[in-house]
Amino acid sequence: MSKAKSAPVVDQPATPTPRPRRKARVEVPTTKQRQPARTKSASAPDSTREPKPAPRARGASDKRLSALDAASQVLAGLSGKAAADGLSAADLIDRMATAKLWTSPGGKTPSATLSAAMAREIATKGAGSRFRKAGPGRFASNTVPTARPTKTREPAKRSATAKPESGR
Repeated sequence: MSKAKSAPVVDQPATPTPRPRRKARVEVPTTKQRQPARTKSASAPDSTREPKPAPRARGASDKRLSALDAASQVLAGLSGKAAADGLSAADLIDRMATAKLWTSPGGKTPSATLSAAMAREIATKGAGSRFRKAGPGRFASNTVPTARPTKTREPAKRSATAKPESGR
């Protein structure tokens, strides 16, 4: 019987495959390195361009309220149990729209945005915030409530027609 000789196994060190090289990054010039703006002579003639309308100056009464300012006004106007229990952000959005203080500019979740903004103000300003948490998902005004005089019970006064007790 003849044995077939097998090829000798030679241990060769494994050579790593070369990595592909990275592409060279293209440097984007900063605004200082960019070319200067074109002069009027290189631009289109002025006769074809329409002038931009001047920005309208807003007066103090013309300025729109932010959602936080409007929410603060709504919460400050509450009284009784509603003031103590607070309102949810969705209720605040409804009341702000009803009072025409603020309307959403088209966002999908204005109540979530308002809730997050109020929570952020509470976290950053602490006791100086306009809002306080009144419960899970509910906010109330952080103004100091006016202290009502406490009722003290006085003992019943005896009437003049009552007979004096004779304990003798």
